[in-house]
Amino acid sequence: MKRSKLVLFSACFLFVLFLCRFAFAIEVYRDEDEESRAYNVTRTTKTVEGLHFLVEEDRPIEKIAGVYRPIDLDSYIALKFGILQKKIDELAAAMQRKMYELGQRLDALDKRVDELAAPPPAQPQPVMPQNVTTNQTATTQ
Repeated sequence: MKRSKLVLFSACFLFVLFLCRFAFAIEVYRDEDEESRAYNVTRTTKTVEGLHFLVEEDRPIEKIAGVYRPIDLDSYIALKFGILQKKIDELAAAMQRKMYELGQRLDALDKRVDELAAPPPAQPQPVMPQNVTTNQTATTQ
């Protein structure tokens, strides 16, 4: 008798834990707008041949074996990542062009700095004839 009460108590305790787990795990949303804001998605109703689909704005509807449905999640994510990859490639190409242009400008500035920092070429000293200097020394004495 004591053993059966223990088993019954254990079963009830596990059942209560099981219910509590679901009670705290379920996210309750009042409507679709609240859920969309929570997950940061914008869903719209798309109508294809009289069928209404509540899907993301950019998720296409496809017809497979005569059945209309949104594209698979795998395909949709691949589509999103393809668009993202295209944007990343465009940004990378723009950055490479800009870096090349900046490198060219830096090389031009380096050359200009080298030109300005170089000592001026030595001016040739006028050569005075030897006899002129002796005349000047004779007159000064």
